[in-house]
Amino acid sequence: GSVGLSTIADGRLKDLIRQVSCFGLCLLPLDVRQESTRHAEALDAITRYLGVGSYMQWDEETRIAWLTKELNEKRPLLPRDVA
Repeated sequence: GSVGLSTIADGRLKDLIRQVSCFGLCLLPLDVRQESTRHAEALDAITRYLGVGSYMQWDEETRIAWLTKELNEKRPLLPRDVA
């Protein structure tokens, strides 16, 4: 039944909802070793939004070059109003 669900809802889940509400998803950890598909999908959505192509269709060399360039930029990858 529902044994323990209220504990979860009032504990970790409520904390997560508060954190996302305050900080958005930008601080959400993403382990790229375990979540490579989600990582690629997220970057694909970003590259398509920016109009630079499809990350998922790029070869490894193109991905690395683009990621390296973006990591060296001083500006945010996405405008603040997108998050």
